[in-house]
This record gives sequence, structure tokens and C-alpha cells, in this order.
Amino acid sequence: MSGQFLWTGIDYLGEANWPDISWGTALLDRNGYMKPMGFERQSWWSPKPMVKIVRSDDNAGRGGLKMDWTPADFGTYDEAHIFVYSNCDEVELFLNGESKGRQTIHKDATPRFWNIGFDPGVLKAVGYKKGVEVAVDELVTAETAIKLDLKAERGSVKNNWEDLVYVTASFIDNAGKVNPNVKSPITVKVSGSGTLVALDNSSIFSHEPYKTNVRTAVDGRVIALIQATADKGPITITAEAEGYPKATLNLEAIAESR
Repeated sequence: MSGQFLWTGIDYLGEANWPDISWGTALLDRNGYMKPMGFERQSWWSPKPMVKIVRSDDNAGRGGLKMDWTPADFGTYDEAHIFVYSNCDEVELFLNGESKGRQTIHKDATPRFWNIGFDPGVLKAVGYKKGVEVAVDELVTAETAIKLDLKAERGSVKNNWEDLVYVTASFIDNAGKVNPNVKSPITVKVSGSGTLVALDNSSIFSHEPYKTNVRTAVDGRVIALIQATADKGPITITAEAEGYPKATLNLEAIAESR
């Protein structure tokens, strides 16, 4: 039997080097989104076949790691360092349908690495076990964002002090892809049988308050925490940002089962 102790599983406020506000070396961010190092651990410990593509944020391997294929500056991003976390025997990387080579699993389980030129489109990794395709991951270049999108983790929230629903407000393009480079403020309003508890963007650098209805997008999104205020009835969430159409989403408040 083997295992590993990590500090910590999820980012949390405090124990940070100012002006950072949060410990940022966890596997998940504050809102439960898996970070690159989380997918690395998944490739080590999960029995289920998986592949996950990450890239260097800045040109030629500089900067941190990103899980998108939409660099902030297309004009200067011409050399992409690609890392693929996978527990598969082999991984093949494709850019717009062209193979960039196939690599076998490393003895020390470190990620497979490619250094490729950037072209917008589709970056795809295919994992194989005994020659059979068993896992796929794709990153697609986002176009210019044209609207806001609201998505909830589920459609109802119980009327008690501990139940919450996470609603993500994102800037998306015409194909529904999130554009991670939009950093505009998003205003969230809640009416009906619910209330906005907090608004977050997962950033360890943001000093914006949580108990507010306006938050600057990071990676093209903000996260709203919604709570019920009645045993039944609709909850209407709206998201607004300057220059974009308003987005609306409906949830349902329900009584706690006894």
C-alpha cells in the first residue's frame, strides 16, 4: 500500500504571503475546480483511464500552467510547452488533426511533454491501453466572447442554513466556449425565494469582497453561491456585464426533507 499526504487538498484563506490572500498550492481551488496538480495526482492514483492537457501560460514555457488553448496574446504566443497527465500506456497528441507524436508512459509517472508551435483550433490528447483508445481530452481555442452564460451545479436548493448551489457566470463565444481572457466585472442579482450569499472568482490575488454582487472575472468566470429563503418557489439569477446581453437562470427552492 502506498499513499501521500498533501497540504492541502483545497485552497483556503490565510497562511499566504501578502498581497496573496490564499494558500495556492492545493489540488482544488476555493470553489472546487481541479487545478493542474490535481490532475497530476489523478494520473498517479486513479484506476480509471484519463488524460488531461495543460500548457505553459506564456510563450516558450514561461509562466504557470493553463488548461485552455486560448493564449492572452496570439501575436507573441508561438511556442507552446504542452504537458499531458495520464495513466495510459501511450498518449498521442494532435493539433488540428495532425499527430505530434505518441509517447509511452514514463517510469516515474511524470507528464508527457511536447514543444509545439501554436495554431488556433483543436488540441487533442488520446490515451491508449494495449493499443485501444480509452481516454480523450480536447482544448479548443475560444473566439471573442459575445455573451454571458449561467450554469448551476443542480436545479434546486433546500431551505436550510447549510445547503448552497454554486452558479457559474462565464463569458462565452458563439460556440459556447468560455473565453478565459475576459476580465470584466460581472454583476449578479438574485430575486424570488433565494439570496446571493457570496461571489468569488477563485483568485488568490483578488482583494474584492465576497459579500457583494459585483466581482471581476478570472479565467472568464465568477462563481455565485445561492441559498434558499423559503420552502418553495422560483429563484431567479441574473448576470450582467457592460457590453454583453444579460443572462438569466432559474432555480427552485425546496423544503428540507424530514
